[in-house]
Amino acid sequence: MGHIDSKRRMCNKIWQGFHFFQSNLGPDFKPAVNFKADVTASDLMDQWILSRLSHMVMSCDTNFQDYKLHGVTESLQTFWINDFCDIYLESVKAVLRENTSRANTVRQVMCFCIDTFVRALSPFMPYLSEELYQRLPMATDRPESVCISSYPSIQHVSFLREKLEEAVSTVKLLKTIILSAQVRYSIKSRTLPVVIQVNDGELLQTLSDPSLVRTLQTLSKAGSVHLLSPHQAPPTGSLTLTPNSQLQVFLKLKGFLNPLKEIERLENKLKRLEKTMKNKSKRKKDNTAEFAKLQEERDSYIKEIADMKKYEMEQTE
Repeated sequence: MGHIDSKRRMCNKIWQGFHFFQSNLGPDFKPAVNFKADVTASDLMDQWILSRLSHMVMSCDTNFQDYKLHGVTESLQTFWINDFCDIYLESVKAVLRENTSRANTVRQVMCFCIDTFVRALSPFMPYLSEELYQRLPMATDRPESVCISSYPSIQHVSFLREKLEEAVSTVKLLKTIILSAQVRYSIKSRTLPVVIQVNDGELLQTLSDPSLVRTLQTLSKAGSVHLLSPHQAPPTGSLTLTPNSQLQVFLKLKGFLNPLKEIERLENKLKRLEKTMKNKSKRKKDNTAEFAKLQEERDSYIKEIADMKKYEMEQTE
């Protein structure tokens, strides 16, 4: 039943993404006859989604050759939900409200991605893909039905940008960290100032692109996002999070959080967790995996309390 419900949600997500595309086309939109020749995608987020589209096509081709149909459907679902809808469409909403050349490029990129996706989807959802195909803006030389259109191939969808994909993966990681902090500390959206120190020069150069900074701020719902090089002094009086060796995230929580109350709250949660662990350790039949998970949660609380105490000391200096 879980698998069926997942595919039902997938269908809903396809319709929602397609509706967003249709509602943002405008009356004068005409799809490019030759996307590669006619459209210049200079913005990094446009290049990223085209790179992810290339990965989808490659993965579908490989899994078809290996007779792994579940691998094909997973690739389609990952692209449409995780990449196209959750990241790309969210990042371009503000762009589409403007009447600029960039907005026109975004429409062309969306159209190309949807056309490619629908043709890749057609063997698994023929009725849905045909319905969407007929609703797509028609190019002059396009086949009349998705059933007789060519299946996407990497020769026609070759936009791979591996380094850029790594950078956007970092954006997604940072988005998760910042959103989690805002939820944990009950901070309103679009208010929290965030400073990020990047210790890798090449990664810093890519992340500093205005398109990626804007995307991170949009997705994380931060008030502002500022990047620092390894040689720049980090801000004082901020809560510091270190997701990996390349990144440090500084949250300017002054005015949003009482550190003493937060320490008290965390210590109470830690005491309750340790009591639960003590009770479980007395049982004869102990679930080792469950206990390991509790131990990991305990370590997380201890680290968070230490970080909060350090933050509280900096506030009083």
